[in-house]
Amino acid sequence: MKKVFTLLLFGLLLSSCSIEQVLLKGTKPVSHPVTQTPAYKALNPYQQDYLFAARLIRESYPDWESILSPAAFDALEQAGIEALALPCSPQEFRWELQRLLATFRNDHTRQLKSWYPKEPLFYPYQLNYAPRNEGYGWYIERIDSIYGASWIGCWVDQIGNRSLDSLSAAFGEMTAREHEYGIRDDLYRRWLFSRPRLLARMDVDTAQGLSLECSCPDGPRQLRVAPGPSKSFNLQSQKPRRSHSKPRQDGFWYQAIEDKGYGYFQFNGMFDREVVVDGLKTYVRAPIRPLARLFLRREYRRAAKGKSTRWIRPNAEDFDAFLQEVFTDLNAKNLRTLVIDLRSNGGGDLEMARPLLYALAPQAAVRPIQDYIYLSPLSRSQFQEEWKALDRACQKLNQSLPADGTLVNVDSLEIAAGLEQADFFAPVMDPRSPVYFRPPVPEYDGQVIFLVGPQTGSAAAGLATLVKDNGIGQLVGTVVSERPEGATAVSRVNLPNSKEEISISVWHKKRPAPEAPKDLLLPDHWVEPDKDSYLNTADPVLDWVEMHLIGR
Repeated sequence: MKKVFTLLLFGLLLSSCSIEQVLLKGTKPVSHPVTQTPAYKALNPYQQDYLFAARLIRESYPDWESILSPAAFDALEQAGIEALALPCSPQEFRWELQRLLATFRNDHTRQLKSWYPKEPLFYPYQLNYAPRNEGYGWYIERIDSIYGASWIGCWVDQIGNRSLDSLSAAFGEMTAREHEYGIRDDLYRRWLFSRPRLLARMDVDTAQGLSLECSCPDGPRQLRVAPGPSKSFNLQSQKPRRSHSKPRQDGFWYQAIEDKGYGYFQFNGMFDREVVVDGLKTYVRAPIRPLARLFLRREYRRAAKGKSTRWIRPNAEDFDAFLQEVFTDLNAKNLRTLVIDLRSNGGGDLEMARPLLYALAPQAAVRPIQDYIYLSPLSRSQFQEEWKALDRACQKLNQSLPADGTLVNVDSLEIAAGLEQADFFAPVMDPRSPVYFRPPVPEYDGQVIFLVGPQTGSAAAGLATLVKDNGIGQLVGTVVSERPEGATAVSRVNLPNSKEEISISVWHKKRPAPEAPKDLLLPDHWVEPDKDSYLNTADPVLDWVEMHLIGR
């Protein structure tokens, strides 16, 4: 009865507030000394929030001076404050705030809501990108059926009065993605070229309707379009539908492709039930954790019964049991290749890499990604468990806590203090661990291929880095969403006046292979479809794998 009451209470809280307000740390404004200064008090509320965010970055973001000089940061801060002089709208504030955050080119340092205006209407097409000449171009992938399918595949050279090159560059300056491949993917998936208000904000002339100057197989053509509600469009594309590799909602999903000699494992989220429940101690406010734990276990039970749930992916409960089933099936059917598809995996918890790599290479001496926390008031409030671990390790080693402004590898200190084991696979063998792998451990000696791309993000990008740097499998595709080395992890902050929610990275990761490039994680096999392959083939990357790697 007590559990029922607590769940009802928790449900009432969720219905009256957002889940973030109820659960997550950092959603209340943090204090900062700048708010007590005369210069801050003389500003309007939007300027105050902008200055507040800028000062948090200065004291919390690891190694920001490698991106901006102090003088350049001063100039950026002053320009933003001047741009927000009254009168100023909430959207104008979000725009300038995004300019500030996007400067650092980091997937985890960004606004947590959209920086662009809400759109009641859209233009009836979607542009995609592909290699063109010596660079990249944008072409019509989908269009409303009233315009006809002959426009599909046409390159778009100009929208209104702006060239696609200049427009994509302007959009690129506003996105937080970490490299040019991620930037292009962000513009595509957010439909930025189809948003009337956003195009107008970018000085595209839409007063007399919108025209697209196109290069088509039959020569130059002009397409004139009118905006409308997205639900009114009948968007068509000539791209064939994928079969087993179509993106799914499942956390993890497997199918044996016996006629082609491999198993296909789609891995869409780096979390299962135990990892999510364990993560409550990092991201959920302490008084709420017991309620949150009850709530999550209930949601997992609902998902396991096939019931819809707002919070939990289907088929994302017991990762080690899933891996047992996968490798048992591979061995029983003598399938000598396993394809693990990470292309739709936006991340989660990198701890999930341990049981997977243990199943693939249990004898490997895995070199881990080195995670450093940047000591600051923000990291102290957001990652209290890590700070407690740091304090315990320093006491054990008879050391004082490092000063703010220092990068510290907490794991290394815990290992030196004898509080943690150095073996990468130690948590997998510990029954108390959320990533414990219940025996027996499957044995599989076939080849393993990981499919990666710009949507392989955060912890999934970390998994790809571990695979690459430890030689545990082959990466096929293009680059993952993040740099293999640099600032990482979400730290949530609500700004004092506007209550806009932002994230500022307070961790810094170093890849296992120090001699490898720091800016891009290059796959073992670069497979990037051209426009015709993308439009006319269901899954050109998987087709390439089937043709060149499976059975060889």
